[in-house]
Amino acid sequence: MEVSMKLMWPVVLVSSLIFCSACKKKEESATAKSKAATPAPVSAQKTVDNKLKSDKAPAPTIEKESSPKLADTPKAAPVKANQKAETKPEDPPTRTEGALKNGMKEGTWTHWHHNGEKKAEEFFKKGKLEGKRTTWGDHGKKQSEGLYKDGKKVGKWSYWHEFGEKKETGSYKNDQKKGAWTRWYRDGTKHAEENYVAGKKHGAFTDWHHSGIHSKGSYQNGLKHGKWSYWSEKGHKNEEGHYQNDKKDGQWVQWYTDGKKHKEGSFKNDKKEGAWTIFHTNEKKEAEGHFSNDQKNGMWTYWDDKGANKGGGAFKNNQREGPWKLLYPNGKTRKEAMFKNGKNHGNQSCWDNKGNSVSCPK
Repeated sequence: MEVSMKLMWPVVLVSSLIFCSACKKKEESATAKSKAATPAPVSAQKTVDNKLKSDKAPAPTIEKESSPKLADTPKAAPVKANQKAETKPEDPPTRTEGALKNGMKEGTWTHWHHNGEKKAEEFFKKGKLEGKRTTWGDHGKKQSEGLYKDGKKVGKWSYWHEFGEKKETGSYKNDQKKGAWTRWYRDGTKHAEENYVAGKKHGAFTDWHHSGIHSKGSYQNGLKHGKWSYWSEKGHKNEEGHYQNDKKDGQWVQWYTDGKKHKEGSFKNDKKEGAWTIFHTNEKKEAEGHFSNDQKNGMWTYWDDKGANKGGGAFKNNQREGPWKLLYPNGKTRKEAMFKNGKNHGNQSCWDNKGNSVSCPK
């Protein structure tokens, strides 16, 4: 038995060595697979053009501030009372500088555009705008200037177009426009003169084309009221009448672009109502009849541009209704027909200009 055991030890030893060798190979194989699955370091990664590819995430995009409003300015990091707060100069795209006192803005605050041009300069008192505030465009031209009191616009304010041309000037009271205001086009031509009460247009109003006056009238509590007149760019009056609460009301007259009368009639609640007369371009009468709720209703009569009666008939809600009679310039009857809902209905008769009966054209 002892001899038999001695003979078995070499066999066991060889089997153990073979088993350990196999285990080692499996471990090496698993390690190799793990390495293959692990991304190569940055230095080993390349883009398609063989340039090194960074594994850093791109810096977040910071949108450009659209206006100098304080509400749009990013909040500064908390600082101690009376300590000056300033963003880092390299922070894109804008920069703001000012002081805080007891957690509120205090004193002068300044804002810059992304290109380094000053954007706004303002003064705060206990967190509210106080005194003069000025803004500039990113080209360095002044855009607005005026006063604040207790966080509200007061006194005279001025505004400029993008490249520094005067745009608008007037006064505020408690953050609302008041009194006379004037506006200009970019080329310096006066655009409008208007008046305000408590932020609403009230009183006389005039505005201009580049070539001359455009309209003249008055407002009441922000609504057009009373007589208004309008002119074309060529200087001809093209419309005149009255408004009530921003709607046309009463008699109105309209002219062609050459200044000759075109239409005359009444409005009610911004719709044509009552008798209306229409004229040819030579100012001879073209049509006459009635409107109801902005639609032709009742009898209408027509004339040619030489003044000859062309006949007529009735309308119902803008459509021909009932008997119609059309005439030749010499006064003889040309056609008689019945209409219903705007279409021929029943028999119709036709004549030539000598009074002879003829077939009616289809």
